[in-house]
Amino acid sequence: MFILTLRIMFHQVEVSVFCYGTESPEKVTSAVATLFPGIRLKIERKQGHYDTPILILSSVISASEQIDAFFKRLGGEVINEILSTLEKRVDERGVLYIRLDKQSLITGKVRLTTGGDSILIKCKPEMNQRFLMENIRRYIISLMGEQTPTNI
Repeated sequence: MFILTLRIMFHQVEVSVFCYGTESPEKVTSAVATLFPGIRLKIERKQGHYDTPILILSSVISASEQIDAFFKRLGGEVINEILSTLEKRVDERGVLYIRLDKQSLITGKVRLTTGGDSILIKCKPEMNQRFLMENIRRYIISLMGEQTPTNI
């Protein structure tokens, strides 16, 4: 029996985090860089309640090597937790949502969280027609075994 196995590749990862007036932007940036070395964060300045400054730090990563390395840097415990809660983390478009505890990451520990003071990571899959067609083609060819046509 053969099972269709798709290698879902994320073609884009969006990272965003709030940096409040009481926090060091350098520490927050450094924490994010532990998961995405060399990342360049765009800075958007906003005002919070009582006119407190808030920075929104964000970036989009498209290099597959960087995306793969990010998942490896999360570590086995975090990956296992993501896998055990996958249904809650993926939306109808296949986007995987990961929230990491910002304060834990600043201290060097990678921990998932469900909200609050966090780093939001959106992993967008490559699910275009070309990608799907290629995986369907591979599946059908794998079923045919030795009878595979040579002109495919």
